[in-house]
Amino acid sequence: MSDKRTRADLLHEIEQLKARLAQLESVGASRDATYATDESRFRQLLDSLPVTVFIYQDKQVVYLNSAGHHLCGHDLKQVILAGFWHVIHPDSIDTLKDVFRQANRRETFQIRLDIKAYDVNHQLSVLDVMLVSISYHQQPSLLGAVVDVTERIHAHEQRLALDAEKERVKVLTDFVRDVGHDFRTPLSTINTSIYLLGRVDDPIKRQQQLNILRDQVRHLDKLVDALLTMSRLDSGLMDTFKTFDLNLVIIEAIHSVDALSHEKKQLIKTTLKDGLPPIEGDIHEIHRAMRELILNAVQYTSHEGEIEIQTQSTEHEVIITVQDTGYGIAPDDLPHIFDRFFRADQARSIGGVGLGLSIVRKVIEHHHGRIDVLSQLHHGTTFIIHLPIYQPSEEQ
Repeated sequence: MSDKRTRADLLHEIEQLKARLAQLESVGASRDATYATDESRFRQLLDSLPVTVFIYQDKQVVYLNSAGHHLCGHDLKQVILAGFWHVIHPDSIDTLKDVFRQANRRETFQIRLDIKAYDVNHQLSVLDVMLVSISYHQQPSLLGAVVDVTERIHAHEQRLALDAEKERVKVLTDFVRDVGHDFRTPLSTINTSIYLLGRVDDPIKRQQQLNILRDQVRHLDKLVDALLTMSRLDSGLMDTFKTFDLNLVIIEAIHSVDALSHEKKQLIKTTLKDGLPPIEGDIHEIHRAMRELILNAVQYTSHEGEIEIQTQSTEHEVIITVQDTGYGIAPDDLPHIFDRFFRADQARSIGGVGLGLSIVRKVIEHHHGRIDVLSQLHHGTTFIIHLPIYQPSEEQ
């Protein structure tokens, strides 16, 4: 029997063993010889199983099959006779004691759990344990089956670690590729401007080159700031969550993009619900997310366009809607707009560092919320954010 099948069929086999024991118990005293023969055959069956099977009765093991003598390298019978608690990991002792207490209080009992234990070399092992209440020799007992799943768990953890490492390598490769391009373009422009500054005497042309230098340095500064923000969010480093007025944060975020929206003669309308309940969160990160989202709407809405921002609430969450009359998003681009450094053709002509919406989603996810987007090309885009009023406790 393979290891995989042993685990998958463990419950079924226990039920068969339980039924067989009940059948043996039903044999009357007048059929002692038949009972003894059946019990002998039953024990032979148990001894052939590649899993540890035991019967626990009156605080002692009254039966242990052959496989039990090799569990984790221990002679399990000797371990139990010596008091088996010394081989149980502290993390599992209370759990196991509670299971025995439950079994003693109930006529019918069945449970399956993972138990941490030490092998004969005092290395940590993980045991898949099934316990079922039975009647054995007309006395209440526990029938147990145990499978050592340590190697399987280690193999699974190694696969997960390998997959995680592959993902990290992919993210790093994509990061180097995308960031390399985003850094090379402004650096190339800066180098060209520096070269021309050394060879141009005309004050107007020199000022033009200085303005180009300032713009490119400003772009690099935004890129570095966005990268540092993403790094902080990826590492989970956020301020202590406190309650704050979300409407005030949104108003401040709108003011932070006033210069650009006025330049484009855009109308930003707000419908912020009175009495919006304060929410729990990192006020600085929420402000950053709101600013990035509103800035995105301003950048991708044409001159004299409109942007509307609304807030509302339900019993458990607040809902923020940012709707614009901008260029919209192509259907093929829509699934990728939150990807790092993704910029559609329209976005590339406008500029930006390609991390704004990635930051928005990361902040919202850190606050256990979600962000949805609806868009139609040439007819505008609507972002809808759902944020819980209260953050779930760590115990949940």
